[in-house]
Amino acid sequence: MLFVLCVNSATPETRFEWTPAPQGAYFTVYPVVYDASKLTDRDGRTVTNDLDLSSYLGVFRLTYYNTTTFSNTWALTAFLPVGRVKLQEHSDSGIGDLTIGAGYWVLDDKTSRTSLLVGTFIDLPTGNFDEDNVVNLGANVFKLRPIVALTKSFDRFHAEVALKYNIYGKEPKTGIKAGDEIIGEGFAGYFFRPNLIAGGVFNALAGRNRTIHGEADPGTGIRKYQAGTSICWIGSGFSVTIGALKEFGTRNTSEGFLLTGRLSWNL
Repeated sequence: MLFVLCVNSATPETRFEWTPAPQGAYFTVYPVVYDASKLTDRDGRTVTNDLDLSSYLGVFRLTYYNTTTFSNTWALTAFLPVGRVKLQEHSDSGIGDLTIGAGYWVLDDKTSRTSLLVGTFIDLPTGNFDEDNVVNLGANVFKLRPIVALTKSFDRFHAEVALKYNIYGKEPKTGIKAGDEIIGEGFAGYFFRPNLIAGGVFNALAGRNRTIHGEADPGTGIRKYQAGTSICWIGSGFSVTIGALKEFGTRNTSEGFLLTGRLSWNL
């Protein structure tokens, strides 16, 4: 099965991305490893168990939080993925699509330990792309991704829920517009120590059918679920998060295993 695969450079958020931080600049590095051998069709049936898809990325992020301009915190951020993606004998290396974003916490209640973020990300087509390649680090399209995220802590428990919507532009060379996607992300964890939390993660993605030169391509919508665990250690001006996610229930996409990390410094 020959198809053009683009690495999804959507922001690889882990735990505590949605909680407002003290004012200042933060530098974050996300190591991301993905491996998949399974490909499914429109009905979720296995097309092959020998897909041999893998990617190794380092995503570099700079974020600025401001707590003084408005009554609540706002933030500006930028992501840049760098790495390699491989599909059987095909591969691509270099940089992916740059993501920029902005958000505002419409609710930041320290007493109830509740916050609500609204914002958006924009993916810019800065990454490697060649329509003749089977795999690409870039998608060669603009993507808009509005987001709403709620966090809540009580006693030693902490929970996060985020809802995103990926809006794709049309790739000018191939005429393909990927189906827009709705993404739900959830985490529930327990503080075993004041600076150590571990818990479970569940993500879900559902996409509409793609179009080719404006014509609908039926049965091409993507579906994917991810479940796993995440653990975070919070130090003084530094934090480390690691997570592992298994994919299941896929349609029209790869199904594999994802390892993520997050190393963040307060500059």
